[in-house]
Formats: sequence, structure tokens, C-alpha cells
Amino acid sequence: MNIDRLREKTPGCNNVIHFNNAGASLVSKKVLEAQVDYLEEEAKLGGYELAAKREKDLESLYSEIAWLINAKREEIAFTESATVAWLRSF
Repeated sequence: MNIDRLREKTPGCNNVIHFNNAGASLVSKKVLEAQVDYLEEEAKLGGYELAAKREKDLESLYSEIAWLINAKREEIAFTESATVAWLRSF
């Protein structure tokens, strides 16, 4: 990994020294742009409509993550936080 290149792609690195805190880490320009694009599209279409439009994208994530970590698709679950995932495991 080229740390300098990764820092260039993460705008927050110009302002602070930030230890990666998993779900609270600094986002890259690419992630930030994707989030802003999604919110702008949601503002134009509405939340439920955009969710329906992007349903295939979300469904494909299960297979992609399963492939990435060498798991079965049905073993993948997405939650809003690690805490919620942990609590649901009981």
C-alpha cells in the first residue's frame, strides 16, 4: 500500500491525524462523492423510490462480499453498525 497515495485520496487527512475507528473513520473522495450523489438523487426521487431503483445494486453486494471473504451469500448480513450486528447475534 502506498500510504501517501491513500492520504491524497482522503480529504480529511489534510486537516487532522485520525486513527481509523472502523465505522467512524475518514472517508475517501470516492466514497464521499458516492454518498453525495446518492443523497442528491434521493432528494429528487424520494427515499423509497431510490431504494427500489437501487435494489439490484444492494442485492449484488451480498454476492460480492461473500466472494471477497470466501463465504456463502446466505452468510452475509448488513446492519447499520457493529453494535447492532453484535446484539442481533444473540
